[in-house]
Amino acid sequence: IRPVIQDQYLDLEPIWSKDDRYIIFVSDRSGVFNIYAYDLKTERLYQITNVLTAAFSPALSSDNKKLAFQLYSSKGFDIHITDFVIDTLNQVSSSIDDFPFLSFSEIDKSDTLYSKLFAYNPFPSLYPKFWLPCFKYDTQNKWSYGLFTYGADALFHHQYALQTLYNVKIKQPIISFSYIYDRLYPTLLVDANYENQRLDANLGARFSFLKNDYQQYLTISYLFDKYEQYYDHGLGVFYQFNNAKYFPYSISYEQGSYLGVLGEIFDKRLLSDHNKADASLVYAQFINLPMKNHILMFNCNIGFTWGDYFYTVGSPNASFVIRGSKQRISAHHGISLITEYRLPILWIERGLGTLPLFFQNISGKVFFDIGTAYNSFAQLQNAEILKGAGLELSLQTLCFYQIPVKFSIGFASDLQKAKITEIYFKINPTLPLFNNFIFKIPQAVLN
Repeated sequence: IRPVIQDQYLDLEPIWSKDDRYIIFVSDRSGVFNIYAYDLKTERLYQITNVLTAAFSPALSSDNKKLAFQLYSSKGFDIHITDFVIDTLNQVSSSIDDFPFLSFSEIDKSDTLYSKLFAYNPFPSLYPKFWLPCFKYDTQNKWSYGLFTYGADALFHHQYALQTLYNVKIKQPIISFSYIYDRLYPTLLVDANYENQRLDANLGARFSFLKNDYQQYLTISYLFDKYEQYYDHGLGVFYQFNNAKYFPYSISYEQGSYLGVLGEIFDKRLLSDHNKADASLVYAQFINLPMKNHILMFNCNIGFTWGDYFYTVGSPNASFVIRGSKQRISAHHGISLITEYRLPILWIERGLGTLPLFFQNISGKVFFDIGTAYNSFAQLQNAEILKGAGLELSLQTLCFYQIPVKFSIGFASDLQKAKITEIYFKINPTLPLFNNFIFKIPQAVLN
């Protein structure tokens, strides 16, 4: 091993010139990262760039005459090109600091640092790193308080999310737990939710088909549902397609679409107390508007059931929620249409001292919901249509350096009663981190 540059500076990203005479690399020896060339023949060092921000990632053309590099500025990273002519460059001093250099031949191979191999153990890095307070408020059930946590091991073989809430008014807990085992193929998923004395759980295997422009997932799962004294067991198939795109200054997905198709069947031959089945389709389209980062989102939800199963449309806790509506319609089939106009209001991009809380942006949302439930297509023509509309204001933050959390406050109106019927406040983890935990209706996508 021959030390070429060995000093107190950061010397990074070395590449060879095409004639093997020069080593081109990045260094901060001037106080700013610039690009340098070391002549192996003469042992001289030359400074190629002299920018005031930073230059990275050098790459030479095949004829050794042009150098491309990354220039960092207030607008981000961009690609620039300059001439690579050593004769016109300034020579700078280089030295090898007078401290011992250890060659590989001098390393004691019996040293425990190099001789012991350890099997990977995920548990030391799997424990929760934080507990985030969370709570929500709605005009019917009032306040719910709780905690949220997320954890993963160092190699992301295991991931989990846990949210626990307690509603003070109805004195009932609300618990949601999701777990992913991603070391094998297919990915194994566990999802469980408890609310209003109802427990539903899924155990599934997800097959992923991922491309740069889109993602497809096929999940086959065992289903469990307990409500009051009834126990239901079933099988489910869930297909997802997603090519929606999210950019650094996006407030949500802002172009592309999402499609989810779900089929479930519960049968007494599977030890279920009911014979029932359902199929549902979720489609969302995100459209860029002429104003930068302004978005229109159209969402369609359609569901069909058979047997001892019903869809509820309206609010609250309905299969298809109509925000602002105070009515609930139950029938074998349901449909809802949602339109949202989303707009950025203010980019803050500031933190609070050294606290692990970073304020990103404030955004707004204007929404209009419509839907109904029906037993037949003939009944659909005369079905009662529920309508709701409202406004929402959200603060997007980054908590604990990696968890995107959205604080939202809003109100909704029942358009049939022409008055404000719902005021809510909520704290939710948002995309893209928690899209892995989508099991049914993709709230992390649609929100």
